[in-house]
Amino acid sequence: MLPDEAISGSDAEAILAAYRRFHGSEAHRLQPLREARLLVLGNEAVGKTSLVSYLVDNEFRNPAEEKTPGARLREKIEVQAWADSSPAPLECDVKLNVWDFGGQDIYHRTHRFFLSARSLYLIVLEARREDDRSYVDWLRTIQSRAGDAPTIIVINKSDGAHRNTLQLDKSGLCREFPGIVDIVRTSCEETEVDAPAMIQTLRELIVHTLEKDERLKHVREPVAPEWLAVKERLTMMASEQPVLQFNRFEALCEEQEITNVAEQRGLLRTLHHLGTVVAHGLDNEDTPLGIRNVELLDPNWLTTAIYSVMTDCSDRAEMVERPAEFTRQDLRRILDQERYSPERDSYEYILDMMQHDDIQLIYELPGKKGCYLLPAALPKNRPELNDWPGDGLLFRYRYEFLPPGLLSQFIVQAHEHVTATRWRTGVVLEVRECRVLVEAKIDDDIVDIQVQGRANRRRDALNVTAEYLEIVHRRFGELGAEACVPLPEQPQLDESYDHLLILEGDEQDGPNHEYRPRGAKRKFTVSELLNGVRLSIRARSDIHITNKFYGGDDMSETYNTSIGDGNKDVSITQGKGINRVTADKIEGSFNQAAQSDASDEVKTLLRELAGEVANIAAEQAPEDADATADALETLTKEATRLSPRKDWWDLSVKGIQDAAKAVGTVGATAVVIAEKLGGLLFD
Repeated sequence: MLPDEAISGSDAEAILAAYRRFHGSEAHRLQPLREARLLVLGNEAVGKTSLVSYLVDNEFRNPAEEKTPGARLREKIEVQAWADSSPAPLECDVKLNVWDFGGQDIYHRTHRFFLSARSLYLIVLEARREDDRSYVDWLRTIQSRAGDAPTIIVINKSDGAHRNTLQLDKSGLCREFPGIVDIVRTSCEETEVDAPAMIQTLRELIVHTLEKDERLKHVREPVAPEWLAVKERLTMMASEQPVLQFNRFEALCEEQEITNVAEQRGLLRTLHHLGTVVAHGLDNEDTPLGIRNVELLDPNWLTTAIYSVMTDCSDRAEMVERPAEFTRQDLRRILDQERYSPERDSYEYILDMMQHDDIQLIYELPGKKGCYLLPAALPKNRPELNDWPGDGLLFRYRYEFLPPGLLSQFIVQAHEHVTATRWRTGVVLEVRECRVLVEAKIDDDIVDIQVQGRANRRRDALNVTAEYLEIVHRRFGELGAEACVPLPEQPQLDESYDHLLILEGDEQDGPNHEYRPRGAKRKFTVSELLNGVRLSIRARSDIHITNKFYGGDDMSETYNTSIGDGNKDVSITQGKGINRVTADKIEGSFNQAAQSDASDEVKTLLRELAGEVANIAAEQAPEDADATADALETLTKEATRLSPRKDWWDLSVKGIQDAAKAVGTVGATAVVIAEKLGGLLFD
């Protein structure tokens, strides 16, 4: 059987080449990988490194243990010893590669580069933090990047008086996150008598998951010896060099007589999903060459570079005239020249990865080529804003949990409108001839939006701003964001926007319905509260993709996807967790087209194309459906720009055309629509 990565997607040549390789090998020459990756995630100071040391080396917690910088790798751990010490007989000759990720906030976004579905995850919490809800953010991060990959939640430091302080709703979490295998408690304290039994329980759970969980079946599947040889060479090289030029990878393949370019792509894709290398842009020609030409062997090479840039910008934030800005030339000063050579495409790779959609840490300042802004390093202090609050429009988002980095990503997303007034948790934008203040209040889990300007332009400005926020919401996964309308005289109080829409639609009173919100000093009519926000946000609410889950005996998931007004329904059956991500991207493209300033003809064609892409996605494997949705996003962004860029347009169109051709007649209409759009935009 071929590895899933080798046969997924529309790369027909890669599939055929891999098929010939595997079926051309004698059965006795095929060998199972018997190697898996364990990724350990969690916030700072929860005891991840101590847990790994106890798990692997049977060593108790070291009080002098330093913080983990980036990621600590422990390779080829023999877990058969764990199985042998189990009271029940277990067989597991798998070698485990353990990645212990640093928990500091500064690293959180970079973790996304290294998460894949073909891994086992530990999310480590601290038993003493009764109100700790960070696990929700970690679970959503895994779900957005790796679907329902098997995940074990470990409540560490479960000793003494804090043994049972943190309690989790296991059944509720498992319903929301099907990837959860179990929740266990551990202690790494030598004084805790139950610590050895706790750690053994975790070891047995890991062994059982590696051997029995179907989501890790690749561990047991046979692989062609030539592929294994390339993998072993890369593993050896990782101890000597952190990055690999793509042409060197091609040479390694040719040494094993893997000369077919398509087969090389399939092998690289497989190695990426296994975590042997980090290779981005394999299926997306929009990816900058700086990323596609470099394969990462040591994750610390990238995280250390990013950390160095962020630290340098943060340290200078209060001392320089333009804080959080740096230039490409500054990298020579910031980075170790021996480890990060500009002559080997290192700088391009680092800058491109920092701008990657997965983390969006920086953006190039308009009109200042080679100069970048890193919002996460902006000063923490809020500047004096004498003009705020003033007469204007107010809107708010409430979150179940507001990630600290959300506002930084929003600044990157909305960078075309960003002014010089910006800080770590807030920014003033210039949108549609209006000034817009967007401010995150982390302790309250809210983001406030205030719009000042001509009354007839405020709605448009609010709508554009809200759309940028919605894009960021999709990047972070489900945040439980709720749109709210602050009360005019008491802005600290607010009403649910959706609730106001329901009241407005009431047949009896409708917009004239008058009531007193909880805590309000007076009564308001629904129309009074919706004044200025109703039309713009309502227009967005009417354009959506809804996903309904239907369970089956075969544990498959079907999402009934309805685009637009509900007249066009498309059913998509894909792998768990992937459908939601793909549908969100298609939804975002549909919404962006509808809300843009493009001509009516262009907007109509873009919305039709979104529907056709949903049809194509229904026929694709999860990873390829997601890549097609990415191409639609890029295409829509270009089509709705004031001056679309032909080269970017051509790349995104090719992605959709390739996907359309791979699914046959189902994709024919998408090709026709794309050609019509190109004619309107560039002829």
